[in-house]
Amino acid sequence: MQREIQERQRIEASLYQSETRFQKLTPSLPGVIYQFRLNPDGSIAFPYISEGCRELYELEPEHIQNNAHTIFDFIHPDDLSSWQQSIALSSATLQDWHWEGRIILNSGTLKWIQGRSRPQKYPTGEVIWDGYLCDISERKQIETQLQERKQFLHSVYEGTEHLIFVVDVLPNGEFRFVDWNPSMERARGRSSQDIAGKTPEKIFGLYEGKLMQQRYANCVESGTSIQYEESLRVRGKETWWLTTLNPLRNAEGQIDRIVGTTLDITERQRAAVEQQKFITLVENSNDFISIAAMDGRVLYVNTAGCELVGVE
Repeated sequence: MQREIQERQRIEASLYQSETRFQKLTPSLPGVIYQFRLNPDGSIAFPYISEGCRELYELEPEHIQNNAHTIFDFIHPDDLSSWQQSIALSSATLQDWHWEGRIILNSGTLKWIQGRSRPQKYPTGEVIWDGYLCDISERKQIETQLQERKQFLHSVYEGTEHLIFVVDVLPNGEFRFVDWNPSMERARGRSSQDIAGKTPEKIFGLYEGKLMQQRYANCVESGTSIQYEESLRVRGKETWWLTTLNPLRNAEGQIDRIVGTTLDITERQRAAVEQQKFITLVENSNDFISIAAMDGRVLYVNTAGCELVGVE
């Protein structure tokens, strides 16, 4: 009998110590630790809620325990339905509860909160969730900013007249197209869906594709932007392009993508070729050919002309 009393006292002391440690620990934890009970008659209660509710809800723990509905009245009207559905689903299936939504406090402050808990159903019919709530407003603000930036960049990508393409850099050294923008589709005569996941050789043929592969490899090896001119056959015609490759690094600092921009310089290249043909024709002519300014200054004399007048 004495042994049983001692064992019970040891257990009670251990439980007291655990509860004391828990009470000391919870104020230092971010967010709110709670126990929420849903009774068979539909009534609700918070048998326990930590002091973190002062910061999260601007309410005292005792107030919430005496008025369980208070914090649910804070839920944003547009998010109330999703909260109700999540509670009903977790109660019916006893699956872990997870919910994110907005609350509007008495002060008018709007916050995003996240809740997670694990339910347990008791023989008496009530379901009790042990879990936590935390403020994720800062994270949501960052996500919103990132989404707005993404939409802005997407609108630029889709709407610009500049030709843009994206290439994946695979661990095995292979390069595969991810996408190219509508301007590129019009210029190259192929849709972005058609080129997605394909290698340069598959799209542009063996010879031109291998040249592209090598330039992409040079970009990765250098770790910086590179620019070059290239000749490609598009719709059966020879075209010239001025291409810039920009390497992108992942979180580990490895180059895993290349974003390229390219400019059609076919007309410029043709003009340069015609100019060179003209220069060659003039230089090889046996006739005296010269170019003079309006004021009479001689700007150019071909070789035959120089020989004719005896000057170099």
